[in-house]
Amino acid sequence: MDALMLTTLFVAVASATGTLLWYFTEPDLMKRRLSEVVTGTPAAPRVRESVISEGPSQLARRVRSFVPKSPQDMSHIQRMLASAGYHGDWPAILFSGVQIALPIVVFVSIVATFGFGQPVLFGAIAGALSYYVPVFWLGRRIDDRRREIRNGLPDATDLLIVCLEAGSGIDQAIARVAEELQIAYPSLARELELIGSETRAGKQRMEAFKNFAERTKVDDVRSLVAMLVQTDRFGTS
Repeated sequence: MDALMLTTLFVAVASATGTLLWYFTEPDLMKRRLSEVVTGTPAAPRVRESVISEGPSQLARRVRSFVPKSPQDMSHIQRMLASAGYHGDWPAILFSGVQIALPIVVFVSIVATFGFGQPVLFGAIAGALSYYVPVFWLGRRIDDRRREIRNGLPDATDLLIVCLEAGSGIDQAIARVAEELQIAYPSLARELELIGSETRAGKQRMEAFKNFAERTKVDDVRSLVAMLVQTDRFGTS
């Protein structure tokens, strides 16, 4: 019964974390598709928050000041979360908060369940190990996302070529491919939308592509971006 209680507590914390991260980052695809079916017209595209910003909001800075992590650690966590598809300041703050709170919750739960004495030692060990549970989850999330992007890249390339051959501009083609891949490869679609957001914000297209490769760290993406950079530099097809 005690083991069941601890397992239930851990699952509840993990589920709450995943739900909050999903709320902050993922599109409501089902709602958009349902609107298209009911009204018979394409739903308006969901407005995405660009990854380009002047810095954390005032509220985010205020909450971030209570997180006992250095700016370097927070920047590293933010980059890792960006590789997992979670952009912005709030996912990093939430991840850090869970990483700090989970060991405390585990330790207090074990001590409250089994009492003092030897269980305190086991509680301390379990709490220390639970500190790395969010890191393990994040690593798995990054691997899954990279695999999805790697698998969807051939389809995205084919669709992009079709759009370009049909007379679309590169920005319009990228937006169209991102829309078509929303269901099959949402992570890749999100990255393509971020390329469009960066170019609209004034960044050079090749710089936006390089950021795409840097965020995903997928070898196939890096190869594609390197080819595009060479194409842009020498003016080839």
